[in-house]
Amino acid sequence: MYRIIAALLAATSCTAVAQAQDIAAPASAQATTGTFTLNDAVLAAGGSAPAIEAAQAGITAAEAGRKVAGLRPNPVVQGQVENVVGTGPYRGLRSYETTVGFMTVLSIFVCPSKTWMARRFPVAL
Repeated sequence: MYRIIAALLAATSCTAVAQAQDIAAPASAQATTGTFTLNDAVLAAGGSAPAIEAAQAGITAAEAGRKVAGLRPNPVVQGQVENVVGTGPYRGLRSYETTVGFMTVLSIFVCPSKTWMARRFPVAL
């Protein structure tokens, strides 16, 4: 049983080596100095580097977080109407009840590290 597994592993490793192709470098990579630079490698790989794009997305997210840390929370206005067009004693508009509310967060208990970061690294809004 072990001989069959060893033979299969040897056969698959040989086919992987046999299928490897020697790809010629693009014309831009063959500079007069004969060196293969990072830009040439990126061009040979298809012209994109996902790690660079991911790093740029991380930078954008950090800048957005810095902007949000310096902003105040949005105020909220609420309105409710109850017992409207009911049945029995709540029929019609005679017994309706309204509630209006306004909510905002006071900056007494705001996280000090966020306000410190917003003051240390100001961003134009």
